[in-house]
Amino acid sequence: MKITFFCKTEDHTALKHNLFYVQDIDILKSIDSNLVIATRWSQIDYKADVIFVWWWTYAFIPVIIGRLLGKRVIITGTFNYDAPKSPNNFNSRPLWQKALIWFSLKFASKNILVSEREYDIFKDKFKMTNIKYIPHGVYVSNYKPNYHRDSNFLLTISWLEQHNMIRKCIYQTVDALSILRKRGSNLKLVIAGRRGDAVTELQNYIDQNGLTEHVNVMVDITEDQKINLLSTCKLYLQPSIYEGFGVAIAEAMSCGCTIVTSEAGEVPNVVGDTAYVLEETNPNTISSAISELLSEPETYNSLQLKARDRVVNLFSVERRKREIIELLEINR
Repeated sequence: MKITFFCKTEDHTALKHNLFYVQDIDILKSIDSNLVIATRWSQIDYKADVIFVWWWTYAFIPVIIGRLLGKRVIITGTFNYDAPKSPNNFNSRPLWQKALIWFSLKFASKNILVSEREYDIFKDKFKMTNIKYIPHGVYVSNYKPNYHRDSNFLLTISWLEQHNMIRKCIYQTVDALSILRKRGSNLKLVIAGRRGDAVTELQNYIDQNGLTEHVNVMVDITEDQKINLLSTCKLYLQPSIYEGFGVAIAEAMSCGCTIVTSEAGEVPNVVGDTAYVLEETNPNTISSAISELLSEPETYNSLQLKARDRVVNLFSVERRKREIIELLEINR
């Protein structure tokens, strides 16, 4: 079987740094060792049997051409339907964009939704049949759980781009640390992630709040550094205002982190009962959750154990690989 992977992007490094692209490329290469990777419409090889597209936004051209040529066109990603707090909310897009995206959704051979919430919407509300729920996965074996942590630092991971940092509530998290330290806590905060346009702005905010010695911004960390941070942090914080899935949360769960997060988007389906889930995201609720977890060791330890087990059982890359292979009807 010949496959073309298509993701329209000018940032080719994203295909190496974003876990959801990496895992799908690895899965498809296990099926077709000569996988074609296209980042422009002109690079798509329509001699392939399957065109595997990331995102509906730019899928209409491969859908039109691929279906005319009798090819299978499969689209995956987060649709962001009815997600008012997402910067990519489908309902907020211009009418012409919504029409093209909906066209791609309707006429794709199959749509792989990584969000169970969105899958249920399209199945129940729109009665769509060309959809399948296959969540993101985590390379579980790469993450070693640690249930005995004596560090004093909190961790959050985010692409350090302005809109993304707003979505991940990075500034509210910094403010939460400030509240805790004013109460006498010795906790510190590590903010780690890929470089974006807001690194300087973030550092200025930290300095202005007198937290220079207590907040460490780590830019462009390696995979080993990320795993080490996740394996040693006291708590992992991701109190986002929206998440299409929450891959970093799943990675934290794999390492046995105790997690503070929110009800945003797909997060409740990812964490289940294995995290402290905030109903409201602000510095006071975040700081209160941190204090509560650190004062209740039984709850803290219970969440650690349940988090790792949930990822292993529900969100492994092996599951996504198996179900994509089944979708492509490959006999192995």
